[in-house]
Amino acid sequence: DLLSEAEPHPDARSVRITAVTGYHRRYPIEDAGSMMLATRVGGRELSPGHGYPVRLVVPGRRGYDWVKWVRSVSIDERPHWWQPPLPLR
Repeated sequence: DLLSEAEPHPDARSVRITAVTGYHRRYPIEDAGSMMLATRVGGRELSPGHGYPVRLVVPGRRGYDWVKWVRSVSIDERPHWWQPPLPLR
């Protein structure tokens, strides 16, 4: 829903999610429809250790792709692979 509201530029190729810690991951813009920003799990508010207040959930991806403490969501013209294959922090 956020992506459609943002009306991305036709050259947009990736979505970048950044945490308050500075950690970030980039995803193909085509995958944005399956990504979710979670504030709750099992009916309960997320705990700080699990990403409160907002955590990215990406079905089919490993845990390090599930960015905790989301600060921003941005759309970029860079490809999704324009990042290290594994987190460096």
